[in-house]
Amino acid sequence: MADENKTVVTKEELLAQLQEALTKGDFKAVAKVSKDIALMQAAEEKSEKDKKLEALKTVTLEVKKAIDKVVEEFYASGKLDEADGVFYTNNFEENLQTCRLLKNAPKSSGGTHEGKGKKFPSTSELLKEHGEEIADEEGNTWNTLYEQAKGDGNKVYQIRIKLGKKLGYI
Repeated sequence: MADENKTVVTKEELLAQLQEALTKGDFKAVAKVSKDIALMQAAEEKSEKDKKLEALKTVTLEVKKAIDKVVEEFYASGKLDEADGVFYTNNFEENLQTCRLLKNAPKSSGGTHEGKGKKFPSTSELLKEHGEEIADEEGNTWNTLYEQAKGDGNKVYQIRIKLGKKLGYI
């Protein structure tokens, strides 16, 4: 760490300063030096962790390629035709391995989940086709309501949703 003159101070020098401050009973100096020691220690730990992570990058790619190769063999054989993916993890500390084949739920085609999985046309497409229809009791059209709502994203969205509900998209 550094003092006011920005000179580099070793951990041993900081420990000596801490001991001196303790001997003098200067607790402000104790706090400052303790903070400097803690920052130095944190920097050392981060540096060590960064070195380990950097070393793992190459190994990570090797492991991924090996797992990909095995999964590809299963996929090519047709054994994974019903799966949408593979989730694999191995926690060495807990001696825990997990392998799951993933299957996404099919998209709904209607029924009780109307709207889910369907494409919802854009607002401009909806307005192009239905913009001149009466939208409220006051006789406003969808186009009129949309023009009045421009600039307020929430109001524009509400108009889109109301029109989508009326047309059965929602």
